[in-house]
Amino acid sequence: MLATETDLLEEQNKEIKEQIERIIQRNGLTENEKEEYKKQRESELAALIAESENDKADTEATKRTFRKIQQHVEMMVEMFKRSRFYLSVATKMSYDEGFIFSENNIVSYLAELEEYICSLITYSAFKRDDPQAAISAIPIEKLNTKTFERKDLTVSSE
Repeated sequence: MLATETDLLEEQNKEIKEQIERIIQRNGLTENEKEEYKKQRESELAALIAESENDKADTEATKRTFRKIQQHVEMMVEMFKRSRFYLSVATKMSYDEGFIFSENNIVSYLAELEEYICSLITYSAFKRDDPQAAISAIPIEKLNTKTFERKDLTVSSE
């Protein structure tokens, strides 16, 4: 614990020394150099503000998309419940009035819907007497071949 605190203090001291060096360097600048430095900082600030505005716009667009999806997901889940489909794996989510999809919970809501849809696919396959009905909801063509020699596995979020 003491070593960690010492490392933290050393890092803070290093940062303070770097800040002091930058201040000393700025004080030694000519007026033209100071003006150029100021313009650079203002330009960087403008770029950061623009990036922030773009991020806000993206966030709002994502929220609008979540709201659209939310209405449809809620409707489909309600229809599955009335059709007496049940969950085996996914968590039954609450659709109380006022709930809102967010980055933190959307995966859980969509997992619930996905399980219902998989159940429907499997049910439909059994109704058609499909010999592969038990695995009909598994997208076999999209599964990767297992490579037993590989030690490290990277998971992509595609």
